[in-house]
Amino acid sequence: MPAALNEESRPLRTVLTMSWRDQALHAEAALCLFMAKVLIHTIPFRWLHALIVTQPLTALVVRQPAKGSEIQKVVFAVRTVVRRSPIEFICFPKAVAVKWMLNRRGYANSLCLGVSRPEEELKAHAWVEVCGQTIIGGGESLQYSEVLRLD
Repeated sequence: MPAALNEESRPLRTVLTMSWRDQALHAEAALCLFMAKVLIHTIPFRWLHALIVTQPLTALVVRQPAKGSEIQKVVFAVRTVVRRSPIEFICFPKAVAVKWMLNRRGYANSLCLGVSRPEEELKAHAWVEVCGQTIIGGGESLQYSEVLRLD
């Protein structure tokens, strides 16, 4: 079998070797990312804000994260889908997808929006925090001043 064909089929083989729970988690991540991207580009921010902060019934009981927990699995699934997707996802849709997925599982989290410091070119960034720790978008978050926190 040619090496190029072997490399192209690798993502499919990887998905097929996952457990059905991991496959479902990755499918949910793909759906949330796509929905977030479409909604960010099509509806006013005040409507999107309402969709982001709306908590499902499962979020009424706030769960504390455990090491190696679902939180890391959610972040891993979102990052994997982003890496393998033909669609480019910037920080905001990734943060929205992670927030929605954690809300659905009952984990308290905050989606943070920040802008770069005044002496630099104006840039924006989004990241998600759980218990004060940044779980996605954290590498760059120190360069930004937080302007909005959505719990």
